[in-house]
Amino acid sequence: MGFTNSKIDVFLYTIYQDKVHTIILIYVDDIIITGFDTKAIDQLIYQMSIVFLVKDLRPLSFFLGVETLCQSHDIFLTQLKYIADLLQKVNIYKVKPCLASISTTSHFPKF
Repeated sequence: MGFTNSKIDVFLYTIYQDKVHTIILIYVDDIIITGFDTKAIDQLIYQMSIVFLVKDLRPLSFFLGVETLCQSHDIFLTQLKYIADLLQKVNIYKVKPCLASISTTSHFPKF
């Protein structure tokens, strides 16, 4: 389809065509498609649906345990749900927090 594989991340593909930049991130059978042109994204999803069984779950809310929160023009990434589920799984969800001080001037040896 004309996408170029990123040299930094083997799961990241980009295309710049007709002044439209579209990015795809693939992990097994989970895919994030992003860009500024929703028509280009819709066309790409349509083309993929001809070959593959596609389920469009817009807007993005979770991907590989990372929750995405969109506010105005900002996107926030959090693993709060993942951490809460993990704490519940090991049955320490209701423990009381405690303060722990850490030195800001400590230097660790280089290996």
